[in-house]
Amino acid sequence: MTAREVPEQLLEWVDSYPAVLIRQPDDVWTHRYTHFLERDDGSITFEIPLWTTDESPSDLTAQIELEADGRIHIYDVHVL
Repeated sequence: MTAREVPEQLLEWVDSYPAVLIRQPDDVWTHRYTHFLERDDGSITFEIPLWTTDESPSDLTAQIELEADGRIHIYDVHVL
């Protein structure tokens, strides 16, 4: 999924947040605030913290679904 495919309303928290998002470190997948749920249909939902220029991690979180066929959907971005 590219930034162009993310629905506008999901970017509201990002746009109004007082810092700029940066790339997450490779160890984001094992971070204590990252959570996974594997489903019986082969899909996985996960929640990951987002990093900013000011915070590592910030209190912004992305909720994402990885479908069994490999498609990814960001279905929420919010402040904890």
